[in-house]
Amino acid sequence: MPVRRPCGLSIKGAHAISVLHAKTMRKAMPAMTDPASAKTAPLDPEHPISVRKRRLKYRSWKRGTKEMDLLMGSFADAHIDAMSEDELDQFEALLRESDPDLYSWYMKNSEPPADHANPMLPRFLAFSYQPDSR
Repeated sequence: MPVRRPCGLSIKGAHAISVLHAKTMRKAMPAMTDPASAKTAPLDPEHPISVRKRRLKYRSWKRGTKEMDLLMGSFADAHIDAMSEDELDQFEALLRESDPDLYSWYMKNSEPPADHANPMLPRFLAFSYQPDSR
């Protein structure tokens, strides 16, 4: 008797579907699956700081809570292009803070700890969020 997965397919049937899906995806997106085309990735190795800034912007917009996505993403869009390497380090440390703590500090519901020595935090707390008129 074949082993069944929770979806109702046997392991053999599920494998056939995944193989078919992989073959279809390779045909539809050859640039993504072809190792030779991986050398032509859009990331520019001559400008690693621009890659880092793009990654930090992405992390700013994908925090986990919608409120912090909007605050940190808007802050990053407004300031990250002018940041130096040291400021990027400070911003990255700020991104490691938890959403509830950052939101509470931003809304002035609580004060940051006295030993919190990140110079980027006062810049973030002084940021005035303006929603887009979309």
